[in-house]
Amino acid sequence: MPPPETLLPTLYVFNSASLVKPNAIEQLTVELMGYDVDIAVISESHLKKRHADSCVNINGYALFRRDRARRKGGGVVIYVRDSLSAVVWSPTPVADPIYELLWVKVSRGHNTTLVGALYHPPAAQYQASDILAHIEANVLQIQNDFPESHIILAGNFNSLPDTEVIIRSGLMPIVSQPTRSNRYLDRVYVSDIHFDSVQVVRSTVKSDHMAIVSYSGLLK
Repeated sequence: MPPPETLLPTLYVFNSASLVKPNAIEQLTVELMGYDVDIAVISESHLKKRHADSCVNINGYALFRRDRARRKGGGVVIYVRDSLSAVVWSPTPVADPIYELLWVKVSRGHNTTLVGALYHPPAAQYQASDILAHIEANVLQIQNDFPESHIILAGNFNSLPDTEVIIRSGLMPIVSQPTRSNRYLDRVYVSDIHFDSVQVVRSTVKSDHMAIVSYSGLLK
């Protein structure tokens, strides 16, 4: 049997402060194409049931979304390049919908990566300890169900303590620059994927957050 392929995607992580504001999708499309992105994790999508997928589709990418229930704002989206196989993965038991956490299982050949998109709002309607316990349970279940898989957890963590996320998930942080003013709000945690470069960059999409581009190989 041939050895498993290593999936080293170009990963883009960004708090968009709404994907439905004027020109946001057009600008995001240009960025994903320009950075040759394989997987994009977008927080604060602000999508609701009234917004059809067609409003935020990007040519060449599969769209996965978890909208915030019953309140305005929030929400997360994952875009995965069409050349990769991707399906939603749901923990057992099904998560409380109050948690804005979406998992997608991405495959290339024999390689599997579970990508999680998280938005933890500043005024969450749950305790920080609850979402940390939920993340821990999810990671443990992924490791049990897919023991050879890689794990990427990314998004806007706001006030969730970095050390607690590391301890509870066992994942490694890879972003070493602030993404909003001097605060480390947008982060990426990985199990064993080692990117050659992790850059914090200004997005053309209007937002007070910087974007994160993680990749291996040629300079983006």
